[in-house]
Amino acid sequence: HPALPFRTWFLGPVLAYNFYEKYLPKVFRHIEDKKEWFPNGTKILLMVGEIDCRLAIPKYASLNPESSREELVEEVIERFFKCGIKLKDMGYDPIFFGMCPTTDPDYWFNPNTPRPGQPPMDPDLRENWFKWGTPEERNSFCIIWNDIMKSKCEAHNFSFVSIYDYIVDENNLAKPEFYNDAIHLNHEK
Repeated sequence: HPALPFRTWFLGPVLAYNFYEKYLPKVFRHIEDKKEWFPNGTKILLMVGEIDCRLAIPKYASLNPESSREELVEEVIERFFKCGIKLKDMGYDPIFFGMCPTTDPDYWFNPNTPRPGQPPMDPDLRENWFKWGTPEERNSFCIIWNDIMKSKCEAHNFSFVSIYDYIVDENNLAKPEFYNDAIHLNHEK
């Protein structure tokens, strides 16, 4: 995003579950191609896991009720966290960004939902993106994620950043004014 005081790159819709194996090599290629942007000690913010908490983990939890929510989230974080360790071993300073709350499509697409300065939303969503779990259940996975990730970061002396508590209302639902659409955060807020 050109207005931000740092560089970002978008890898597309990715899962934290397989990020280390599938997408971290793309990050390494980008670093190799732009070495001048990444001197030793560069802070690299990893913001991945939203699709896991909104779709993949709730789906797996529904299909595998014998597994606890904490176990399911911890498995994904264990796999993803290897990225931070690898980046640290390469001389970088990884920062993990916490999960943001998922939105409630019924609330989001209600014409009476306040959206200061934003146009009405067009519900152009992929089928089944909100099928698994209620917004409250999906947000419970986000909270578990943030708790586990924060603990892992503290244990490894990595930075952890979360804005979750600032962008939910009193019902633990996402405040629409912080989103560009039903999923993505508004960079201008």
